[in-house]
Amino acid sequence: MSSVHSHFFSATSVDTVEPMLTTPEEDAYLSVQFSARSLSKRKDNKKQLLQELAKDKADLKKPLVILLPGLFTVKKDRTLLEDLMPGLQKLNATILILASNKSCNQDMLQWCTQLEANEKNIHQALAAGDIVITPPNGDQSFTQSCLGYGIVPVAPVANGVQDYDPIWESGNGFIYQDYSVWSVFAAIVRALETFKLPYDWQRIQKNGMEGLEK
Repeated sequence: MSSVHSHFFSATSVDTVEPMLTTPEEDAYLSVQFSARSLSKRKDNKKQLLQELAKDKADLKKPLVILLPGLFTVKKDRTLLEDLMPGLQKLNATILILASNKSCNQDMLQWCTQLEANEKNIHQALAAGDIVITPPNGDQSFTQSCLGYGIVPVAPVANGVQDYDPIWESGNGFIYQDYSVWSVFAAIVRALETFKLPYDWQRIQKNGMEGLEK
């Protein structure tokens, strides 16, 4: 991944991401509501969203990675996001970008999927997605909302996320060092590899959801 990049996102068009003010147990936007105690129901939201996106059944088994460019509002965060995109293109995952079509480079949309960053789509994406990438200067309350929806964050140090430790089965996400594209990508790869282990993955989801219920 080179620091020399094309512009994947318009610098003059940043989609606002509003705070989440509900839980997946009460969210009227969801096809199926769920909680940490009924986590098995969550997969129905992924199935429904992928059907609406006209994805193949095989995509159900792939990790669904959610990216909200509207969270990357600081210049250094936007640069990190741009530098990260070429590596994301090579992953065996479904990449869902929540941003306006006009803010996205059209060539990028040949290998990822785009939805408008409205309230309904954000709620449904967080309830369906497997991984969400958050910026170094991200809103911690939004990260907490992600944990509550059972989506696993790839996040910076000190953003309310604890790095997953498979030995102790502790942690609720995957940590990277600020502004290192290699560190972010390494955390994403660790998340993708752990996704292949259903028991570990469900443990991480429950750690995040149950941690907010205490």
